[in-house]
Amino acid sequence: MDIVRAILELARSLKLEVIAEGVETEQQLCRLRKLGCPYYQGFLFSKPVDAAAAESLYGQTRDSGFFTLASEARSPADLKPSLFLT
Repeated sequence: MDIVRAILELARSLKLEVIAEGVETEQQLCRLRKLGCPYYQGFLFSKPVDAAAAESLYGQTRDSGFFTLASEARSPADLKPSLFLT
């Protein structure tokens, strides 16, 4: 986590935003939140989906910032807002 912490600090000092990629477990998500990382993506939130499903997911989460964990969804259609990301 020292490397992640250093990257986040560097980004902050340069006034850049960071998206953590490859987040697969709730433990990883908790660690990233504690380090102040505001944005995440990975299998924890959604398995890869086609363009239509991605557009639908974006529409559902764009305004609320909420998302259902992929492990709780049975299909892309089940992914409804429930987890606050920021």
